[in-house]
Amino acid sequence: FNVTSDDAGYIIFTPAAGAFALTSRTYTTVVGDVATFGTGVPTLALNSGIRLGETRRFGGINDAALATVQGGIPSTFRTNVGLVETDGQPVTVRATLRFTSGNQSVASQAIASANFELAPRQFLQANNIANTILGPGLRSTLGDLSNMQLDFEVIAGTGAVVIFTSTLDNGTGDSILRVD
Repeated sequence: FNVTSDDAGYIIFTPAAGAFALTSRTYTTVVGDVATFGTGVPTLALNSGIRLGETRRFGGINDAALATVQGGIPSTFRTNVGLVETDGQPVTVRATLRFTSGNQSVASQAIASANFELAPRQFLQANNIANTILGPGLRSTLGDLSNMQLDFEVIAGTGAVVIFTSTLDNGTGDSILRVD
């Protein structure tokens, strides 16, 4: 597509006739290395998005602290989230994060949420989702967060939204894409 910037997006494929098969992969390179790393990306139907009053839940979400990410510590993970409005109508999505913070003797459960407004056909990516929802000040005090629950609910608008998570290993850069 001759795109040379860090733009991101999606492709809508509408067949004229007949049978077809679609596959895709997202990947990146490392400067000075001929190898690539990335993940397969599933093909999703435009009508698979959630609508007003519907919820999509993702469990087992991890989000490492900034120091862990910058240290490239293997087997620690950060999670990004993607939202795509697929119906050509505006939509507002509330993301609610549930997690336990602290060690077993002084652990506390917390709930936080943030709203995302999407224009028709908009693609939005929120990197390091705990930081996005909690804000950098609070997030920086919590350390590595594991086994969180992340719920998305359409709270306004007539659009539909497809949601995915991309969890990256901070040491290797390997990723897992989920559409639950």
